[in-house]
Amino acid sequence: MKRIGIVAALEREIAPLLEPGKFGFVRSRSSRTRWENEFMLVECGGIGAKAAAAAAERLLASGEIKLLITAGIAGALTPGAEIGQVMLPSVVLDETSGQRYKTCSRHPGILVTAASVADSAAKQALRQRTGADLVDMEAAAVAAVAAAHQVPFLAVKAISDTLEQRLPPLHRFVREGRFRTPAFLLWAALRPHWWAAILQLGDQTQIAARKLSFALSTLAVTEDWAPDAEPRIVVELK
Repeated sequence: MKRIGIVAALEREIAPLLEPGKFGFVRSRSSRTRWENEFMLVECGGIGAKAAAAAAERLLASGEIKLLITAGIAGALTPGAEIGQVMLPSVVLDETSGQRYKTCSRHPGILVTAASVADSAAKQALRQRTGADLVDMEAAAVAAVAAAHQVPFLAVKAISDTLEQRLPPLHRFVREGRFRTPAFLLWAALRPHWWAAILQLGDQTQIAARKLSFALSTLAVTEDWAPDAEPRIVVELK
């Protein structure tokens, strides 16, 4: 039986989904970045396009994938977006190349993939330039791999930060697909004026991870999903 493949950047973005005993996920014996259950294979491949593309290729190399999903948290590009809102955009746009990819979703929305973490100013510019609704750093790379292999593709993203929200310079701490947590904590410890914003972002990220994992879990228990059918995800999550 073929399974659904999910590419996520970091385990913490979908930690509630992978919680032991909850949905039957176990870590693969062959890879520390892979989790699996009867219905899904999950690769937590790292941050950014290069890491995401490599993770997608590893999943497809298994020969088991019937649907490839890019899943994770994203920043809102529209005013008034709600933290934790789960979106299934019908279009994924690569900011760098301008390439557009259609997803299996019938729901409206555009997700733009940027080359680095977008702060408030960058989000405003992206919104004006592309008309996108949310931004991430991996989706277009996964979409390109899915297109090359002619595999159905879906983007499932949960909003972790708003358009207007002031963010710390997270891009400084991303290296080779990984977030340098010790360096970031040291930076933050010396800047108490950032503490409230960092704690707020952490809380919002946890909310987004819970909502995202719940949405993905509806696929995890759906054995008869078909690429030409509407994905059975609770998209009205608030």
